[in-house]
Amino acid sequence: MKQLTVTALEAVINASGQGVIVIDVTRDDWPVVFVNNELARLTGVPKSDFQNDGLDEFARIFTNTDVVADCERCLESGSTTDILISGVMPDGSAIHGAMHINCIKTRSKKVSHVAVYFREVHDPELASQDLASVDFESAVRSDRLTGLCQRRYFERILTREWGSAIRDNGTVALFLIQIDEFAEYSNTFGPQAADACLRQVGSAVKAVARRSSDLAGRFENEILVTMARNMDETQCEQLGQRFVDQVSCLCMHHPHSVVHHYVSVSVGAVSASPAPGTFPLQAIEEARDALDEAIARGGRRALARLFDQGGSHQE
Repeated sequence: MKQLTVTALEAVINASGQGVIVIDVTRDDWPVVFVNNELARLTGVPKSDFQNDGLDEFARIFTNTDVVADCERCLESGSTTDILISGVMPDGSAIHGAMHINCIKTRSKKVSHVAVYFREVHDPELASQDLASVDFESAVRSDRLTGLCQRRYFERILTREWGSAIRDNGTVALFLIQIDEFAEYSNTFGPQAADACLRQVGSAVKAVARRSSDLAGRFENEILVTMARNMDETQCEQLGQRFVDQVSCLCMHHPHSVVHHYVSVSVGAVSASPAPGTFPLQAIEEARDALDEAIARGGRRALARLFDQGGSHQE
């Protein structure tokens, strides 16, 4: 019998009634090498999102199950794993399913890939689960107001990038961006105008953080956050100033601000060279300290710091 071509094999898998995603586990970042159409249909997540973020997309939907840990256990044992999972899709609807994790080995018996098969389960017991206990916020990727990613998603990607930077001896840059006098703006124009202001500032931030490695999110209330790779302290301050300038160009009137007569932002940035034993939370706290100092200096400015491995800073 003739061997199947790659194209023919993909066609067969795409015709399957199960969702399929294949991960290359020979690389540290576990890239996705294949996603079939059924997985996108069942989960409501575009194939491109799985291809970009891999198993993180499962983690956002099925918050009560650590799919990465299940795959790691499968790798350690060299056997298959079957689990029942429940979660919330991006549109807010519940989903219940069965996941089968299988190791794919080379001719030399070394595991090269992990294949995850997913099928929906219409089980009355699963369907009766109290969804009030499900964390909907962490199951949905985007912040509803700004359209930027949510904090939990941001922190998940930051943790992944932090680990990659440790392996590659790279750097991670963090930016906390706070709207100056935002409470006063809300008191002046009302909550709906404040929401509109936050959306416009979010769009301005996203317009600046447009490299493929950049990620912008909503950190808390009127504080936004962005991440970039391979930037030194000087470059951090320059990019931080671009956030300040981009927001100033919006020319949104802010008559009662003590900082500026238009809506403005202050930025705290940090350039970190992650090392074993350091954690992203330390860099976030450094960025927050830098933000507090930028505000104390009058606001509408960017202040960058260099995060060292001991958790202290240099200006």
